[in-house]
Amino acid sequence: PIFFRQLGYAGVGQWLDPPGTYWLPDHLAWVFQFSVLLAALVALVAVIGWARHRGKGHRAFVWMCLAWWALPLVVGWTYSVWRAPVLQHSVLLFGFPYAVFAVFAGWAHLPVKRTVLMSSGIAVVSVCALVFGRRHFELAYTSKYEASVEQGLA
Repeated sequence: PIFFRQLGYAGVGQWLDPPGTYWLPDHLAWVFQFSVLLAALVALVAVIGWARHRGKGHRAFVWMCLAWWALPLVVGWTYSVWRAPVLQHSVLLFGFPYAVFAVFAGWAHLPVKRTVLMSSGIAVVSVCALVFGRRHFELAYTSKYEASVEQGLA
């Protein structure tokens, strides 16, 4: 009964728009810190990993992980378009670990030293994209709300 009652409420549709045509590409850009280099690096690692283990029985695992990643996206998208907008980047964080499992499934039996090297390389590119590309610290330490409060007090 609670589920059907919740379906009757308008939800956050008063301030959140339903997803548009470019919502999914925008979400993928958000996941990769809006860095083409990071997205290309992760795609390259995924393709090489999948090619290394083609036909070795991990396909079912990859498809299952992709399905678990896509489930919140499909449910959120469908509900947002047909009922009331609920789809936000944070909603898809629940399925994100499954996308990571699918991307790196081909590297399951990599020696520890190579795993550390590959993980460190991806981490360095990711941190550089966040700090220098997205200017995370400038964004985090510059609050438009704080500025308006300071102007109001002056």
